[in-house]
Amino acid sequence: MAAANVTAERLLQANPPPGAEQLHAAWSAVGYLANHWADLVAEVIDGRRPVPRR
Repeated sequence: MAAANVTAERLLQANPPPGAEQLHAAWSAVGYLANHWADLVAEVIDGRRPVPRR
């Protein structure tokens, strides 16, 4: 997750700036990993199984 965040942050500082599609993909990867991390934490701490994603 940290590596995905660093990659996305670097894209914001790139010269020339990347396209919107590339930025969206990078930040979507960060969000995807953050959601799965939150599910893992909830499972470990609360004993709740994550809701299946489709």
